[in-house]
Amino acid sequence: MTLTILLAALSFGVGLSHPQDLRDQVRSRGSVELHLIRDYPPVDFKTLVRGADLIARVLITESKASLLGEEVVTDYKVQVLAVAKGSQNVERTIITVRKPGGIVAVDGGTISARDPEFPPFAVAEEYVVFLKATTSGYFEVRFGGQGAFKVEQGKVAQTSDIGNWNREHGRADLRELLKEIDASSKNP
Repeated sequence: MTLTILLAALSFGVGLSHPQDLRDQVRSRGSVELHLIRDYPPVDFKTLVRGADLIARVLITESKASLLGEEVVTDYKVQVLAVAKGSQNVERTIITVRKPGGIVAVDGGTISARDPEFPPFAVAEEYVVFLKATTSGYFEVRFGGQGAFKVEQGKVAQTSDIGNWNREHGRADLRELLKEIDASSKNP
């Protein structure tokens, strides 16, 4: 039996307040499915650029989901291929990007948490990500899926339909996105 719970959270890091904790729910039902709903208002591209400490083209090399308290998160190890904004010191290094959601095995069952507006990253795929550094040493994607662009065959598309990029540009050339980032960085 699978229990499906719809969660509304205004920001990353908000926990659950259910009479039963997630582990108890898994023990009694076998698996739990969570639909995360984040309140990310649409932001324009300049706001997206200004809100990021680091904008980089990355390759997802590994993912690991965990249950932290009552929240499922996935830590992605990403290789920084190129930096468009922020410290060049991270270029060609591996950093950790944490995002809400994932699938984790717990007490003989599973907890699956997903945000329909921000699909999981795929290992071995490239993205351009707009990141905010945390005091815990990992990065978070700014404004949910609006801050992630999947790169395929030199073309990019925003991973979320909340943002305006896909409506205004469609699947655009990666160079066009990088030019927009550069222009927005120089002319806030």
